[in-house]
Amino acid sequence: MRLGLTIVGDTLENFTHYVKQADRAGVAAIGTGDSQTLYGEVWMRCTLAGMHTSQAHVGPWATNPVTRHPSVTAGAAATLAELTHGRAYLGISTGDAAVYNIGRKPATLARLEAYIRTVRALLETGTAEWEGRTAYLDYAHPPVPIAMPASGPRALRLAGRIADRVWVSPALMPKQLLRRAAI
Repeated sequence: MRLGLTIVGDTLENFTHYVKQADRAGVAAIGTGDSQTLYGEVWMRCTLAGMHTSQAHVGPWATNPVTRHPSVTAGAAATLAELTHGRAYLGISTGDAAVYNIGRKPATLARLEAYIRTVRALLETGTAEWEGRTAYLDYAHPPVPIAMPASGPRALRLAGRIADRVWVSPALMPKQLLRRAAI
């Protein structure tokens, strides 16, 4: 098991300081939230984290299908992967504060699954269908693993099927996790 850390920081200066400390401490993955009304822009912070780390994988702890088109997400993740020489990951979930704070509802698990499959296809093949239209990603980049935060039984099963990594809450003990995932 490898441990990751979500860092938000109140200023970019503090965020950078925390990112550097986490990387030096050997944290495997460093993420930041994608909540436009609470933190700075997620991809700007991910870029900053990528520029100030040498070991940790970096990425959004979880972006969402409600506020970002799959091609925008795939393009940002591919660029981060290039910047970090393959140390990028992409966390995707249903949405929380980013969605509620603009008066929208989180994505359903079905919508989340379709979004993750579309983003993965863009990252792996450069083309995908989304809402009846073809989206493209036409430049080379290192692979980008997709992570999915999950805690409930349905979300854990979905994450196990479609994600490369699963983020689980530290509040879930192994016995609870196994029971919820019905493994």
